[in-house]
Amino acid sequence: MKKRMYKGTYEPRTRFNWGYHDGASDLKNGWTRLDGATVSNIEYKHFDKSYSRGYVEGYYDFKEGIYNENSTAAWMKVTK
Repeated sequence: MKKRMYKGTYEPRTRFNWGYHDGASDLKNGWTRLDGATVSNIEYKHFDKSYSRGYVEGYYDFKEGIYNENSTAAWMKVTK
């Protein structure tokens, strides 16, 4: 699979935000990722670590019922 070119273009915070909302959306809608990654291995399979960390945080925030469509708290947690 060809790596996307946006990794170097957008800030890590932006890419984290995309992953955060994608993770929550995938769980909410019962979707699976096309690249075969699961929440348990996406941090190792995905080429963009900011995105994949956001994905995991969004997935678990939604699962725990604390997802509020804002990734700021999750970002602060992983960057402290």
